[in-house]
Amino acid sequence: MPRPIRSRSVRGATPDNIAVSAKITDLEKRRGITKYYVYVIEVTLNSGSTYKIFRRYSQFDALQADLVSRFPIEAGDINAKDRVLPALPGKIYFGRSAVREVAERRLPELNKYMKELLSLDAKISRDSDVRLFFDQTESDVLALENREKQGLNVGSSPLTTLKLLNSTASNKTSPRPKVTSAPVKTFRAKPPVPRRPSKPPSIVKGPRAKVLYPFEARTSDELSLIPGTTVSLLHRVNQDWIEGKYNLKTGLFPAGYVEVIEDLDEDEEEGEDEWDDPEPVAVIRCHCFNGIRDIEVDPAFVEKPAFKELLSLIRQSLKRQDLVMNYLDREGDLIRIKDQDDVDLMIDQSKRKLPRQLSSSLYVPWEVHATLEKDYSVYHVKDTPPRRS
Repeated sequence: MPRPIRSRSVRGATPDNIAVSAKITDLEKRRGITKYYVYVIEVTLNSGSTYKIFRRYSQFDALQADLVSRFPIEAGDINAKDRVLPALPGKIYFGRSAVREVAERRLPELNKYMKELLSLDAKISRDSDVRLFFDQTESDVLALENREKQGLNVGSSPLTTLKLLNSTASNKTSPRPKVTSAPVKTFRAKPPVPRRPSKPPSIVKGPRAKVLYPFEARTSDELSLIPGTTVSLLHRVNQDWIEGKYNLKTGLFPAGYVEVIEDLDEDEEEGEDEWDDPEPVAVIRCHCFNGIRDIEVDPAFVEKPAFKELLSLIRQSLKRQDLVMNYLDREGDLIRIKDQDDVDLMIDQSKRKLPRQLSSSLYVPWEVHATLEKDYSVYHVKDTPPRRS
């Protein structure tokens, strides 16, 4: 069995040694099934020592969503005047979000976000999730090693373009310095949280492999394998381990357990930022106790969503396992969704006009209302199960 590479912390904050500042020093272009940029971040501890970590925007977004749900007062959900949690640049759901222009435009705002986050009261700035975000993991170490192999400086000097973006002085008339170094090919090292579910195994396209032997995940960043299924390939971490996707999950698995059908293209031409458009998405609007959440999914998923998979998606997106799904009937009453028949009924009764701002083919014509499993007050019935239509 090859040695697993897990995303546990190998270097970072301790009770007496905490992160006090963080600044983006570089951008890296990476390829898997999707194409994206990651930010190279230099973290400084109160001891004065520094180290590098690699984070993509979706990881910032996941951290912010977690903090908002766990600190509603500081997020301003109860009273907007009490908000102290810094704002994060908005998520781009549609269009070409994986180009360098978008990544660079976000950079000053992300630097500001990290600065304000780390300057908050210890209740938030020293929160376990915040500290884990700024910790250096084994995946970060692998990424640094890959940069060294490619001859890319891992020191504190950022690229010229990033120096301009981070500069506090603004001089719009000054010509942009020419970057003389050629783009360097980099490799994806850390398995990110998937931005949206992958396609069902029956229609998997692109880099993929057939599973030969069963493998049971031992950690949260590993992927269980079922013989005979097809898994999508995201990134070859090393000769022993591959990162892939299957059945709405992503993670690492042993390379020797699969037979590659279509391999990853490691020799693709570098140097162009104008990549293909991102994969098509559908958006499910979910109403919950703390607002509205738009959830991206693959269009194939919403054609006939399975009850268990839809419930799992809602609970995972809202990070609560005690939630149930509901829909509004034509009288405006909430109806609890208990099985597949209820899901089909919700879709059949979804012949309504979406609000103008949602009148896009990317939004599905039905909405989910998530409530607490034991909260029957939302059905206007006391101590009795909700009625079924």
